[in-house]
Amino acid sequence: MIQGVGKDDAIGQRLRRSFHAERCGDVGIVLKPYYLLYGRLSGTTHGTPHPYDTHVPLLVVGPGVRAGVRPDAVTPEAAAAILAQALGIAAPAKAEAGVPEKLLGR
Repeated sequence: MIQGVGKDDAIGQRLRRSFHAERCGDVGIVLKPYYLLYGRLSGTTHGTPHPYDTHVPLLVVGPGVRAGVRPDAVTPEAAAAILAQALGIAAPAKAEAGVPEKLLGR
């Protein structure tokens, strides 16, 4: 799972980032978009790597946060970098997501 995923393969990259060798199985299944494995007639699980299922809002509130709605894609992983910058400390060494541009007034 870790090798062989091209940088231009968005679905593969999302799967790669959610893979943990000690906790994941040997096979990963990606359903066709808008398909679920159970009988609900509608909804989502936020558990697939498809773009419609990965849009989850990230709300940031506090001193130094510039007000506004931003259209940039952001991952919940950015929370660590945002909090670190707000506290004036270094982001975690392995953090892949950064602070969205113009979010903090510092």
